[in-house]
Amino acid sequence: MAVPPPPAPVAVRVGAWATGVVVIVVLATGLVIGVVAPAPSMTVGDRLAPFSILMFAVVGLVLALRRHDHPFGWILLACAGFLGISGVTETAAHEVPVALYGIVTWFSSWAWIPAIALLGAGLLVFPDGTLPSPRWRWVVGVFVAEGGVIAVMGVALWPYRGSALENVEDSWPGLAGILGQIALPLLLVGFVAAVTSLFVRYRRSSRIVRLQLKWLLYAVAMLASALVLASISDYFGFGNQTVQDLLGVGGMFFFPIAVAFSVLRYRLFEIDRLISRTLSYGVLTAILLAVYGAAILSLSSVLPDQGGDLVVAASTLLVAALFQPVRRRVQNVVDRRFDRSRYDAQATVGAFGARVRDSVDVHEVRADLVDAVMEAIRPSNASVWLKPRG
Repeated sequence: MAVPPPPAPVAVRVGAWATGVVVIVVLATGLVIGVVAPAPSMTVGDRLAPFSILMFAVVGLVLALRRHDHPFGWILLACAGFLGISGVTETAAHEVPVALYGIVTWFSSWAWIPAIALLGAGLLVFPDGTLPSPRWRWVVGVFVAEGGVIAVMGVALWPYRGSALENVEDSWPGLAGILGQIALPLLLVGFVAAVTSLFVRYRRSSRIVRLQLKWLLYAVAMLASALVLASISDYFGFGNQTVQDLLGVGGMFFFPIAVAFSVLRYRLFEIDRLISRTLSYGVLTAILLAVYGAAILSLSSVLPDQGGDLVVAASTLLVAALFQPVRRRVQNVVDRRFDRSRYDAQATVGAFGARVRDSVDVHEVRADLVDAVMEAIRPSNASVWLKPRG
């Protein structure tokens, strides 16, 4: 059992609270601006983004206070700071005085890069705060070089602050553009290496560390799935911008929560059940949507003159009738692959029930019960006490 770290020193607690409060106040300001005085070009995603970044700040503050020896809490706070201040300054650019307009545009044009670099560095030392092995020091060097390039690029962008940086998308002016061509490939190399280190660490780690990594990888998979669904809905035109924004913000919102579960080792063993449920309901939804669509097309061709209401009602009833049997079948298949311990336990309990259904020998039932418990939950010891008659 892991020994909890000693309480954080007073200076650390004060620093964590000060940083967290500043970031949270900035993000709250961004939320107020997005609601009270939104810019004409602001989307729903722009207004809701501070919510997900706010979760980064809150989780970072909790981790910095409870696990001050772990760098990920401080990394989440720094990411929230860069992303929050960058987003809020960009959102509030039309509201700030002319004297501050240049500073706002300057900071928002580059501050997103160190946020991503810090997150990549956090993945490199996840979940225990150390490198997988000394051979990964070169990745640290990549992130350090990235920080130096970003610092110089920020200085190079200062003379262009204002309208020259208001709508920067593809390139930065002057020397900053050259440095950007160096910074972005470095960022990509470092981030890909950090993600690769997670899989390397997973193969070499104990069960507890694997569960911690599963929480993180699950969060990344959910974020990636949300972004893919948003892109697909945009490409095929069956979703509006609000739905796409909600998917992206929702995926970002869950990431720091999963990190908190992992670092604090809270309910680690629930991740297998969470993965199996997510996969099973995702597959179930896809199957039922396919059945619903096929039923609509088939009934429309058979009953072209009966009206759309009858076709829709019949298709809905068919999907409702198939829901439970398809769900059970899909759940069994997914549990067999991704939640094997629970599947084996259910199979053991079912076999025990079948064996003792017609048994009348108490001693035989007791022996079968002990064997079933030992096989299902594997306790250190098990026994059954029967109260004697009389």
